[in-house]
Amino acid sequence: VVKDIKYNVFGCHAVIATSSILSEWCKGKTIDEILAISMNNIDGIVGELESGKENCIEVALRAFQNIK
Repeated sequence: VVKDIKYNVFGCHAVIATSSILSEWCKGKTIDEILAISMNNIDGIVGELESGKENCIEVALRAFQNIK
């Protein structure tokens, strides 16, 4: 279970906002739950996606799923 998250993020406002929202959502979740997020269901976590920013949002999502 994820108890704390630390990261550095550089990018547009969509990457930064998505990273912030995901970092809060991930707390208390298992690695499997985090890896199960997809672009098809991320709007349930971050809210309505800004048109044209899907690629930016996917960058943030993939960074969170690149768990070491």
